[in-house]
Amino acid sequence: MTGRQKSSDTIFLALPPRCLCWPPSDKKLLLTKRDGADVKKISFVSNASIVLSLLLLAGCSGMVSTPIGDLVESPRKYGGKHLKISGTVTEKNSFLVAKYFVLKDKTGDIRVMTTRVLPNAGEKVVVHGRLEEAFSLGDFSALVFVEDPKEE
Repeated sequence: MTGRQKSSDTIFLALPPRCLCWPPSDKKLLLTKRDGADVKKISFVSNASIVLSLLLLAGCSGMVSTPIGDLVESPRKYGGKHLKISGTVTEKNSFLVAKYFVLKDKTGDIRVMTTRVLPNAGEKVVVHGRLEEAFSLGDFSALVFVEDPKEE
């Protein structure tokens, strides 16, 4: 049994020897709280539930789309980070070496640079990539979202 003591309250974490090994055992995680001589035990969470919960929490950040309006309003907050955005394609353009489409959600719109095949206008898409500043002129700054070609 392992434990951590704090002043008059002590919280013990009783773990079976194989609790952190895979495959998880059928044993339970016991949380024990001692108030003086009184001992209370809680035994609800199995090892598989703990592992599943941690995996879900770790993966949730990549599952939520960042509102496009937030990118446009606070670009420094999102610069250099790998993000996910989603919305409806409103237009598409292709020049000699650059292809982009405009993606719009309920909060705003942004140009998305891509090396992949351009989606059709009206198509709903999800894009993974990063926010970059294409250029700036005085107080004006042109932002683009650069799609990661490896993500689908």
